[in-house]
Amino acid sequence: MSAELETYLSRLEHELGRRGLDDSRILEEARGHLADATEAGIRRGLAPDAAAREAIARFGSPEAVARNFAAERHRLRDRLLLWAAVAIGVAIAYVDSRPHWDDAGIVACAMLIAAAVLGLIGPQRPWRWALAVGIWIPLYALARTGSPGALAMFIVLAFPAVGAYSGMALRRVLTPAGPSRVHFVLRQHDRARRFALHSLVKARKHSVPPSVSEPEARAQVVPFLERAVLDSAAPAAWAAVQSLTLLEEAISAGKHVRRYRVLFETGATATVVHASDDRSVSIDASPESET
Repeated sequence: MSAELETYLSRLEHELGRRGLDDSRILEEARGHLADATEAGIRRGLAPDAAAREAIARFGSPEAVARNFAAERHRLRDRLLLWAAVAIGVAIAYVDSRPHWDDAGIVACAMLIAAAVLGLIGPQRPWRWALAVGIWIPLYALARTGSPGALAMFIVLAFPAVGAYSGMALRRVLTPAGPSRVHFVLRQHDRARRFALHSLVKARKHSVPPSVSEPEARAQVVPFLERAVLDSAAPAAWAAVQSLTLLEEAISAGKHVRRYRVLFETGATATVVHASDDRSVSIDASPESET
């Protein structure tokens, strides 16, 4: 599989992880579909790179694909959670409406905790859980009194809202962002464009192998550099790598380390370090000093 397809799959895995989907079967399904589409393009006479780009374009962006998978996977779960939220909210409102009940603190705490649990389980659109849990007390007050002053009771929605969004935040903290992380920074300094890039690809079954040959390392480095520059909205010329020169190759601390000099079409240069071991592949790039 081409480096461009591997880069796409890494981004897809990241987007799936953001949405709480860590099922490897989804990624393998996408891998198989893209491989079949690429082979079909090659049979029609396209070059391998062109066939891969066509397959990716037809498959859709990683964000859109992950969003569709998440919608399908979470539909049943969200329905059950919504019914649970309504039942909990009605139960809390019923207890609060009893004539001899007068403990607003327990009611507020119950709404906050219930919404937090729902937000933790279903982090998408947490406002639903806040409304489903908290809307019944103000609605009951409005129906019972019919007074505009009862509208002030809607302030109680703040408690389930805080709980639901806290649960969502906790879920995002506990959920790994995904095995592929690319961070790119482009900044202006001394009137010269410079960049910094770091990527980490953890080894997985059927994924990018950690122990790679020198040609495979080149095939990984160039797409990462070019995609990172494109994602940064830099000038188009910066997205093209003119040459990649191997400066050093060594085994250090159990890692196979290669150091390259990359030359962009604009004349800008950078040093790239590609390191792999039994667990991961890492790529670090930094600008070379300019005179």
